[in-house]
Amino acid sequence: MRKLDSFPPGYHSVNPYLVIGNVLEFIKFSELVFNAVVIKRIKEEKGMYAEIRIGDTCIMMEENHKISHLNSLSLWVYVRDVDATYDKALKAGCKSIQAPTYKYKVDKVAKVADQFGIIWLLATFNANF
Repeated sequence: MRKLDSFPPGYHSVNPYLVIGNVLEFIKFSELVFNAVVIKRIKEEKGMYAEIRIGDTCIMMEENHKISHLNSLSLWVYVRDVDATYDKALKAGCKSIQAPTYKYKVDKVAKVADQFGIIWLLATFNANF
């Protein structure tokens, strides 16, 4: 039996998630202005995924030049059951961007867009996946 945590240590229930054109430049800016600390950088097919910490807050970011929701507001939300939450979001009128899938060996993640223009990244954390 796997232990299911609400969210990993060092994160919050809701975390800012940016989709921007140049992750490395944003990291440099954040280090210079806010003394940000890089938590992780992962090279991906479409660009880069990275996380920085400013104070007690983790900011997640995705570099992508071709995505339709570039520069929109995105929030990463840790939930107990990503599949159930994804289904609720679709029933509430959200548009699916990505069905629940495993990412980074610790999260199961889905993406939906709501009617207010917000992209929600719904995630269930379990370090034992």
